[in-house]
Amino acid sequence: MAENLNLVHVSGGLISPSILADALCDAPRRDEFQPSRFGWTGHDPEAPTRFGEILQTTFQLASEYYEGVAKHLDALPFGKLSEKWLLQLTRLLDFRETHRPNLKSDDGRESCDIRFLDWEDEGTPPIHLVQGGLDESPGRGGMSPHEELQRHLNNGPARWGLVANGRRLRLLRSFHHPCAKVFVSFDLDDVFETRDFAAFRALFRFCHRSRFELSADRGQTPLETLFESSQAEGMQIGSPPFRLTSSGRSFISRKW
Repeated sequence: MAENLNLVHVSGGLISPSILADALCDAPRRDEFQPSRFGWTGHDPEAPTRFGEILQTTFQLASEYYEGVAKHLDALPFGKLSEKWLLQLTRLLDFRETHRPNLKSDDGRESCDIRFLDWEDEGTPPIHLVQGGLDESPGRGGMSPHEELQRHLNNGPARWGLVANGRRLRLLRSFHHPCAKVFVSFDLDDVFETRDFAAFRALFRFCHRSRFELSADRGQTPLETLFESSQAEGMQIGSPPFRLTSSGRSFISRKW
């Protein structure tokens, strides 16, 4: 386990350190991280033993997909990067993409280049797969991929979404602020180069499809419950960023 690498980053108080630490551990205490909460539309939750086996297999497959592109990660054309790595990762999280270019906000006036979503329903999480830096703007006046997804969340029915390039994956929530950024970020390259299963398990516990769906017996999605619990612990939107290593240590960080 890469205890000295910083694999999970939090910006803006989205999730508390205690909840992140729980997501990293072998036996989490929170209900949202139990195998019984990982069902989704058309798929019942697995028994605990079977869930653990699936998680190990998923990690192994994701590591193999990453190894297939790692040496050429920054040189691959976006089409190949997407098909050989990014889409494979989202499929392992049980998303099935739908090509829907030029998404509109609720008022129909704004469009954005977010290309991949999953089930056809209100609140479907947008998944923005890109090449290049998540905070890099394409030119003067343009928006970065992070900003583009944030705008879509702020103006559409979905509350949560994902943006990823070959090296980073971020979980975003709707949030209205002209400057501050709110997200949980995972260093994909460090996770798979060091084969850090604990960090991947945390990614799975936060970013799997089931995290975004309402269940019949619950009034909120697992992600929204985790967010509200973080707020109840005293986390405030706009809090200083921190990272959590797979050993559970957190500290202020400026590298997002």
